[in-house]
Amino acid sequence: MDKQERILKAKEKVEHQDAKYSDLVELADAYFDNQDWEKATEIYDQCVAITSEDSYVWHRLGYIFEVYNRDYVRAMLYYKTSVQLDKNAYTSWNNMGFIQETQFNDPSTAMSYYKKSLEINPNYEIALINLGVLYNTYNEGDECIECFERVLQVNNQNAIAWHNIGIAYGRYHQNNEKAFECVKKSVELDKNYIDGWNTLGIIYKHIYHEDEKAQECFDKVTQLKNK
Repeated sequence: MDKQERILKAKEKVEHQDAKYSDLVELADAYFDNQDWEKATEIYDQCVAITSEDSYVWHRLGYIFEVYNRDYVRAMLYYKTSVQLDKNAYTSWNNMGFIQETQFNDPSTAMSYYKKSLEINPNYEIALINLGVLYNTYNEGDECIECFERVLQVNNQNAIAWHNIGIAYGRYHQNNEKAFECVKKSVELDKNYIDGWNTLGIIYKHIYHEDEKAQECFDKVTQLKNK
């Protein structure tokens, strides 16, 4: 079923006389997954009007205000409502951490939120990556590498983790060969991974002094950015 067909089927259910609250949430989710943020917001608001006790709906609204509206204060309010209603809403804890780190310049609070997310779900890849990147900011190499290793234990196809652990091996262990292997693995897994191609180009240029291969990587970066 494609996204538009899913929306049509969800609308049919909502318009039926026996429609349930869950049908309304499904319609909002269908718009959300289609990145029709305004319609998704409209329907999620209708869900809130029916019940303000649904942590999931508050999380979804928080995401829309974070990513689409870029209203980080409102997004934080919605995420906080989500965790107040469900203290195990680990995705909301993680997203609050990301906003605290990237928008409010509060890495200490961000770290506490990432750790809270991981207390609830120790295998949540996004929180592990965010925490690993934050440890790197603090120059805490062992903790940084441990986070990315945990991601790869859960999912060894995670290109972002391969890229970041490669950078960490080079920075903290001065192991340029391992750094190269890991970063190369990241772009093998995701051929559209801009950060991976850029780092690979830097390694070719400044570590191996292979200017031609470096330029190929930088050209790939330019190509992907202009897509």
